[in-house]
Order: sequence, then structure tokens, then C-alpha cells
Amino acid sequence: MSDPPVGTVRNCKEPSGQLWTFGIEWERVRGRYEPVQIQVRSKPAPISASALRRLPLGEIIAKARRDLRLTGVQIERSATDELKRKRKEHVVEFGPHRGVPVSYDELVKAAKAYREAYPNGGVTAAVAKACRVSSSTAGKRIMAARKAGLLNGIGRQS
Repeated sequence: MSDPPVGTVRNCKEPSGQLWTFGIEWERVRGRYEPVQIQVRSKPAPISASALRRLPLGEIIAKARRDLRLTGVQIERSATDELKRKRKEHVVEFGPHRGVPVSYDELVKAAKAYREAYPNGGVTAAVAKACRVSSSTAGKRIMAARKAGLLNGIGRQS
């Protein structure tokens, strides 16, 4: 069941004396009230395309959103805010790293490719090809394999 639409009215007066009245209808979209309809009235001059382009609609909607909050209409955090909150919780629990953790078997595969390619050079490219990853990821896997002790005695830290 959807929430009933909520309406706000904003008035805006230009220095020329022209008065604009905006009726804004809000509906809940993905958990947040968003403007879904704007009705514009102009007095005393008629509405023209150039006059409409001059209107600061973004500011008017932002002020109307603040008015909604002041009247007690709960405007929930956006889905983006919720994702940010979940991401922070994830970082606290698991650390800042992204992606899938590398298994020990994957490190062994990287170390094997490194050892085979070491005499001829091009170790990063060889690891990237063997593990089917980018050269950047291959470099990180080489560091992880070295840290795990799988490359002792070979390479620049031998």
C-alpha cells in the first residue's frame, strides 16, 4: 500500500513584481518523498517559456523539502545513505578491502607462475595470465604470496 501524496505550496516573487505560486505534490519513491508533480501559477503576467527557464526550481524544491520536515512529515534517508551506512558497517567488520578474499590455492598458483617466469622475466604478466587477473591484481597476489612465504629465496627479496 502506498502512502497518500503530500502537498506543499511555495510562493516566489520576482523583483519585477511577478508572483509565482508552486504547488508541489510529493510521493514516496524508494522510501523517500520526492516531488512527482509541480503546478505553476503566475500573476499578473502569463507564463512564458523564457520565464519558466529563469525559475530556480532546484532551490524551490529544496525549500519545500525543508518545509515538509518542519511540518513533521518524515522524509527518510535515501537509498544511497542506507548503502553508505551498510558499507561503513562492512568496513568496520571486515576492513577496507574490496573484492573476494584470495584463497591459499590461488596464492600457490600465483607463486608457481612467478617461479616459472622468473628466469625469463615478465613475472607479473605471467601471474596475471595464470590467475586470469589484471596486472595490478597480479602484483598484489605476488605480494600476498611473498608475505605467505611462498616466494622465499626467489625474486628481489631473496
